[in-house]
Amino acid sequence: MSVEPTPFVKKHAPWSASKADTAKQCPLKYKYSYVQKVAKGRSGEEAQVGICIHRILELSLSGKPLDEAQKIAYSDPKVTLLTVEREKIEAALPSVATFLRRTNAFIEKRGGADLLIEKKIATTFAGDPIAFFNNAGLLRGVIDVGILFKDKPHLMII
Repeated sequence: MSVEPTPFVKKHAPWSASKADTAKQCPLKYKYSYVQKVAKGRSGEEAQVGICIHRILELSLSGKPLDEAQKIAYSDPKVTLLTVEREKIEAALPSVATFLRRTNAFIEKRGGADLLIEKKIATTFAGDPIAFFNNAGLLRGVIDVGILFKDKPHLMII
């Protein structure tokens, strides 16, 4: 049985999970964020820390040494970190290093894998793959980290 999207869904496509969640939770927030595109202020401290750590992890999983990944993340012109935010990131780096070590050991123990980092995916209204930035699609999203195991047809998404 196929379900036909409503005119609203078609008009505001493509959709992501966060966009759909915003529309469900608060129609006014959806209007401001996705229709009128009202600019947001600077994210809070915890969000800034999380965004930076996410970038450090992404770069490290892509093969950059942790210290180099940190320097690159800090030098991003779109990110201005306060001293307290840098201190929180510094405090989290040992946990980041542990996560990277454990992830690499996990992959090695299972015979290796290909990493999908920031993998962009999108579908048409019929569910077929489509170019990510093609606005004729229905759904799109980004897999932050996917581990596609070599010996088994399994994908683990983090």
